[in-house]
Amino acid sequence: MSENYTPCVYLAGPLSGIDACTYLQNVNRFVVVDRQLRALGFAVYDPALDLIVGIYDGEMGYEDFFDSNVAWVGRSDALLRIPGPSAGADREVERAEELLIPVFAEVYDLCAYFDVKVSA
Repeated sequence: MSENYTPCVYLAGPLSGIDACTYLQNVNRFVVVDRQLRALGFAVYDPALDLIVGIYDGEMGYEDFFDSNVAWVGRSDALLRIPGPSAGADREVERAEELLIPVFAEVYDLCAYFDVKVSA
């Protein structure tokens, strides 16, 4: 990775859950990956942080958040798909593929693509 270039990565995966506990567990999974990627030098767009907006606003619905977030897919250099069933994440992957933005399922593969060294 060039010292003058910071790749931007969009995180996609399951967020909404059956209940509040599942939702918070999913947010935690996103934040863990977010922190890992930032420590490796990536800039990260993390839709899980919409939790803060949702607490403050309370008026936006799922599609409002989705429409706002999916615009960031096209501004990203790559998409990292966090495992798990998610219709929304599948739509984000489809959008990335339409725009020829590389999609990764593993942090290791993302790092290899951008020539980022990961310590074992």
